[in-house]
Amino acid sequence: MKKILLVLLATGIAFYACKKDDKADTTTPPTEEVEAVDTKDPQAMTAAIKVFYGANTKGTLPAPVGTGAPILKANSAPIPAINGHYAVIAPELTSGSVAGYYVQVNGADSYFKIDYSKARNARKAQAPGKRHGSFRMLGDNSDSVIVIKLPENATPDTFCITYAAYDSANHVSNAISTCIVIIPGGGGTEGAALVGNWKLNRKKYLAAENWMEDYYKPDTNYLQFKCSADTLDLCDGASGCMTLISSISWVDKEELTITAEGGYNYMYLDKFHNIERVHNSCTDPTYYEYSAGDSYNSIWSYNPATMQITIISGDPDNYEVGIVDVTELSATRMVFKGPEEYVEWVKK
Repeated sequence: MKKILLVLLATGIAFYACKKDDKADTTTPPTEEVEAVDTKDPQAMTAAIKVFYGANTKGTLPAPVGTGAPILKANSAPIPAINGHYAVIAPELTSGSVAGYYVQVNGADSYFKIDYSKARNARKAQAPGKRHGSFRMLGDNSDSVIVIKLPENATPDTFCITYAAYDSANHVSNAISTCIVIIPGGGGTEGAALVGNWKLNRKKYLAAENWMEDYYKPDTNYLQFKCSADTLDLCDGASGCMTLISSISWVDKEELTITAEGGYNYMYLDKFHNIERVHNSCTDPTYYEYSAGDSYNSIWSYNPATMQITIISGDPDNYEVGIVDVTELSATRMVFKGPEEYVEWVKK
């Protein structure tokens, strides 16, 4: 009996050791951390970034040359950007035309040549900045903007670039330097008050003193109709016309969600009631309903010095970049300034 017990015990120990070894063999080795890209290292940043429609070439940025070369306006304002997303530079052209740009990280031994003639979607020549609602649009994939895709793991810091325009005759403009500030998505502590769920409350024209109240109040339209065989037709002003509500429309929702991680979602929903024209009661008309709306997902960063939000949506082949001017900001209320009106948002 003692002998059997010793055999079983030995077998058990051997079995346990085998199980232990098996477990050790199947353990997944720890994942190696990706080394951060040093933002202050121009060579590392040149290798890590992607300049859209740009080819990298060894050497220094071409010097200004040529009579009638493009002239760029100086722009010293730093550009906030988020790791893994885009830094967008919108050069201001004062004269001449642009076929592309030369872009170099300051201190690097190579530069990028952006050639818009090879870009997809038939880019257009540069035009003045557009505005959409509360946004001042800097550009999209049809504008001559410079788009730089940042690496996911650059150290939060500042690096500077120099760019120059060239035209179809290879005349090179003056060089402009600007800096890109890599910030946390959402703008850090300075942009904390922006984070939350917001509802559009009211609007006011820039030149007006008072706000337009009742933003969500239905808009009712009236038309004159005549009735024949259960069909309503528009009346030409002859006798027998009757005035009926032709349509009712209203804003059902207009909301904005801003997250600390850099998410920016805008959505709206409009609703409509339109009168039925065929097979409708002349004394008690019926209406059909429908809705129209959309939702846009973007990323954002905030510059507290200028009180501006940079909004980037889409992808490099179909993107838009906008600037939101923030004129008032508190924990429960914020006001955006658009091209024609102020827009007030209240926290839900």
